[in-house]
Amino acid sequence: MSEGLLIGTRMKSLRNVYQIHFEVSRACNLSCRYCYADTESPSADSLMPLDIAFQYIHLVFERTCAPTIELVFHGGEPLLQSEMWFHSVIEYAKQQASAFHKDLRLLMQSNGTILTDKQLEVIARHHVIVGVSLDGPPQINEISRGGSDLVLGNIKKLKASRCFGGVICVINKHNYNRMKEVLTFLETEGIHWLVANPFHTVGRGKLLDSFQPDEILSAYLGIYEYIEESAGRGVFEANMAATVTRFIQPPSPQDFKDILICSHPFCGGGITIVYCDIHGTLYPCGCACNKSFSLGYINSLDEDNLFNQVRLFHTQSPKYSEKCHSCDAARICTFGCPAFDFIDPITEASRCTATQMFYAFLLGQRVKTIRNIAKNIRSRINERRGYQSGSIC
Repeated sequence: MSEGLLIGTRMKSLRNVYQIHFEVSRACNLSCRYCYADTESPSADSLMPLDIAFQYIHLVFERTCAPTIELVFHGGEPLLQSEMWFHSVIEYAKQQASAFHKDLRLLMQSNGTILTDKQLEVIARHHVIVGVSLDGPPQINEISRGGSDLVLGNIKKLKASRCFGGVICVINKHNYNRMKEVLTFLETEGIHWLVANPFHTVGRGKLLDSFQPDEILSAYLGIYEYIEESAGRGVFEANMAATVTRFIQPPSPQDFKDILICSHPFCGGGITIVYCDIHGTLYPCGCACNKSFSLGYINSLDEDNLFNQVRLFHTQSPKYSEKCHSCDAARICTFGCPAFDFIDPITEASRCTATQMFYAFLLGQRVKTIRNIAKNIRSRINERRGYQSGSIC
């Protein structure tokens, strides 16, 4: 990463942050085999105390220059926390937003299995947009996650409260070759917004076999086939939407630098995004909760250490300059994840090969067809403007 992108962090850490992610709970009530977080069993010690949440919020609001701040409640499973915790944190955040003249948006990522009526009331009252994890129709989701009936029922409740953001689907060994079926099912359920991410062999997923390039390609082809048949008007899958639009109109390096998010050459970890665990330790993002990536503690930030850690986190491998710049498929590449690729280089290599294979596939398709899909996707993005933030679709 260039020195220019990080100079603001050196001058005043967190000054560009607009997304603050909370490890609301280190625990989860599910035991997904591919879970990158490697969560614990629920207990009182696995929940974020209110004082940690308050200190974290004040720290960021006091330092950031961003006009709009997004609070993202994450985990583990955030809904293991009480409704009173959420109410207290949100009310404090609103006070801070008022004091520092910021706009505030509230988001959550949940497995969708334990939403209580009291929690739903707080979510609806404060208009928290909730993304829900679901890997496909019950016959698929029960193998990889479980609780399908509960999830689908709670999605209906969230939709009725106008607080449903969409679905995050983990592409795994049970659904990678059935992605068209997954998207078709979501369409029948009235679920129109999706982010589908391949699993990595990190966390609990270290025990699983890594994805091979042909398996990842199979997932890409299934999603594309669905999008082609719906001409981009059906279920919106964010990653494929970005791929198709980049194929038609590749972004410039400046476009990437202006928006630092996942799936760009430079992500926003530690720059526009920061993550706080239940003990008050800061990390670049929720995927980078590795001690080697620690940015410091909310009560004792060292500016030089934070800057050096962020710079280290974003240091590109020699491959980036030696191969990526001359690769034709770079125009559609997601460029991997600095946190996951560090731990799981095999999947990164498989995704690289699969991206090149998919790019070759797109070259063989009718440009007019892809251009029409991209046109419809762009109108959908404008319709959804402001919702595709962080991990919330």
